Amino acid sequence: MFYTLPKMMLARFLGVLTRWMIRLFAGVTVDGFQNLKTDKPFIFACNHISYIDPPILCAFTFPYLKYPLKPAATRGLFVFPISFFLWIVRAVPINRQETHHNLSSIKQMIKSLKQEEQSVLIFPEGGIPDPGDSARVRDGIGLLIQHSRSPVLPAFISGTDTVFSKKRKWFKRPRVEIRIGNPIELGSLINLKTANARELRRDVSEKVMKAITDLCEGNN
Repeated sequence: MFYTLPKMMLARFLGVLTRWMIRLFAGVTVDGFQNLKTDKPFIFACNHISYIDPPILCAFTFPYLKYPLKPAATRGLFVFPISFFLWIVRAVPINRQETHHNLSSIKQMIKSLKQEEQSVLIFPEGGIPDPGDSARVRDGIGLLIQHSRSPVLPAFISGTDTVFSKKRKWFKRPRVEIRIGNPIELGSLINLKTANARELRRDVSEKVMKAITDLCEGNN
């Protein structure tokens, strides 16, 4: 069993604590929370604008899930005290500079989805985009979809980049909004034996990013 009772209780406590702390600094709304109540594990795919995105997404979705989301997190975050939170939610370290080393990370997430019945949180952009960059997408999520055949739950988050910004107006509470779309099935679009599987993975990855941007524009 990958979650002992004490660890589960600690995870729930940290989730409550995180929600309470964030609400001290910002107002948070979650739209589409009913889509989290699925009967099988899913890939939670979201845009990425701030380093506090993973804890906020894990904390504010936990009340609707059996287990907290298992996030993919850059290796640089695995330092105390952040590493303690990442250990509780069984986060998977990602090295953004060396893509080929992340195959083991993808395997960990596939195992979580197929064997442990735990949903995973992944950012298709691979990190926080530089200001002014258009939405970009990495192939990692396509590989994850190809081998897990799990449904994807697209999500869009906004406002987290202003919560602790030096430019924020402290007399005005920023708003954080999480929009969760309907689950989409994309695994059948990638044939494991086809010669152009890489191109298909790329196409699927872009479809996921399109579903996320549609939530931003209110099209989902």
